[in-house]
Amino acid sequence: MQLPEVATATNLIALCARSATAVPLQSRISQQSAVAPGTLSVLTQEVAHLVWRTLVVDPGREVDVTSPMGNSPRPELLFNSPLKVQYSRSGSSAALAPQGLVRVCVACWDGKASRGACCLLGGAMCDGCDGCVGRMFCCPVCHRRFEKRWHYEAGSARGSIGRSPLTFRVHRFTSAMEEAAKALDSGGGSGFGGGQATSTVAVRSAVVVTYLGSRYCAACALSLDHKSKVCGSVLHAHRDRAGGANTQEATVNHTITVGATRTLSMEQRLLEVGGLPVLQTQQLDGHLVTNPDNPAADSCQFKLAHGTQFMLQPSDEELLPRDVGDGRVAQGCFLHSMVEPVAGSEVSSGIVFRVVHGSAEVDVCTNQVLLDPERCRQLHARTLPKGGNHAPSWSVGRHSPHGQRLRPVGNRAQVLAAVHAWWQSVADRYAAAVELPLRQALSGWPGCSRLELAVRLQGRTAAEKDSSHGTSAATA
Repeated sequence: MQLPEVATATNLIALCARSATAVPLQSRISQQSAVAPGTLSVLTQEVAHLVWRTLVVDPGREVDVTSPMGNSPRPELLFNSPLKVQYSRSGSSAALAPQGLVRVCVACWDGKASRGACCLLGGAMCDGCDGCVGRMFCCPVCHRRFEKRWHYEAGSARGSIGRSPLTFRVHRFTSAMEEAAKALDSGGGSGFGGGQATSTVAVRSAVVVTYLGSRYCAACALSLDHKSKVCGSVLHAHRDRAGGANTQEATVNHTITVGATRTLSMEQRLLEVGGLPVLQTQQLDGHLVTNPDNPAADSCQFKLAHGTQFMLQPSDEELLPRDVGDGRVAQGCFLHSMVEPVAGSEVSSGIVFRVVHGSAEVDVCTNQVLLDPERCRQLHARTLPKGGNHAPSWSVGRHSPHGQRLRPVGNRAQVLAAVHAWWQSVADRYAAAVELPLRQALSGWPGCSRLELAVRLQGRTAAEKDSSHGTSAATA
């Protein structure tokens, strides 16, 4: 589904004084990443197994339901956005702290009584630090084992991505991710430890982002009408930090690419505020628009090939004086996008390493993010506004006597659960349709020609699939 464009130019651009110094694009790419070749090889194989498990082995469980930008919820594959899986790095101090102490989990806590054992560094109210992220506790109420983990899709991402809270999972870093993070921490490629955006905070989060060619279109595989939706994965122009509205720190993002080559665009956008003539020193209400006189001004494209390291500088996402392209300077920033899908049967993945400050309590057996009672109440009390926008004709819900599609009814939890159930009923068909091309695509990744891929879980019960997934996750 085509998501809304950022904006279109309708008024004058907010111009800065001619004496202002334009800040150029700072993001760049290194053809050879700071990650050691051996670590890159392991990462490549891990991501290949992840993609295979998600699309073929058990898509009914692994593919999440999302409702980005208020759209009607559906499996993530049925949007044209890339697939995303989150990983959290455990704190070194947390690993040395006592494990398994009694603490009431956030899902069982009443908000008043003492929760029991707590962080040794930040105390009972710690929102995440090196001393508690990755430290395991046991809840005396529900008896689950849980721990804090860093997570990225919080704040503004709740609306822009809209991942279902019923399947919001955050995994632990793999050993290869830990080795890659150490290389970035040490300043590899002008990263967190050096360069233009020095930070004393180490890498905390990794998100595996996977772009699929048109051969993996779920709507086509299931004979569903997707209207104007493109078949391959694309990324619409956006800023990761969203003006500081999400959980990402103002530090460099590092993307290590594995698999097929994709093209990332950095697009200049200027601030439209009704023609103010001087450089503004504070955030203004306005719209980010393409330069109407020179749409390509100070914008460029990056070829993200296997083993490359792309460094997204935080300053590029901030409103600063920018070169308009004709001698003028205006307030603006850079958005990044990937508007052209990879070729039909190709698959390209990026492992995006970030510094984030948001954390959540996660069930260590299922990797499921726990919901506090109030969030759970809202999920079961609030209806989906109008059932969600742009509900497709095939989506879950009622139909009129004349066969016309009506919007889903019920609270958010009921609607999301219904979409999950529908997807699980058709997921095996999708897996069968993409199994052969995906096997061929992944075997073409460097170092994956002899990769042993798991057998598809066709006809297995949900309980058997969960058990099998738990085993594979524990050994990943």
